[in-house]
Amino acid sequence: MRENITRQTKFRLTYRATLERENILVKTQLWGTKGGPAIVNIGSNFAEVYDNQLEYAGNLLDKFTNEGSGWNFLSVDEIKLEYYGLEALAGGSTFKKLPESQMLNMYISLQR
Repeated sequence: MRENITRQTKFRLTYRATLERENILVKTQLWGTKGGPAIVNIGSNFAEVYDNQLEYAGNLLDKFTNEGSGWNFLSVDEIKLEYYGLEALAGGSTFKKLPESQMLNMYISLQR
């Protein structure tokens, strides 16, 4: 696998663990990002993105178990990595140049 990401990619780490409280075992799932997969840009370091997401999920688990929930961490059952490249949009550009008259007005407004 390449060290640096060569195209924009959606990337999410899923962390599954077993917790225990009073002889009750519960399997839980945490994600390495808040609110869904992260979009990672070209040139990002793969190992750094992976480590950041693993740390985020681990911190969530630590916070939950250390703040009086009564649950104890037993094991990591699975770490799943999902990623897929995003294709560039085909077609024209969304950039539209301002007409010269508006650019001049904007310039004059900034001067004042």
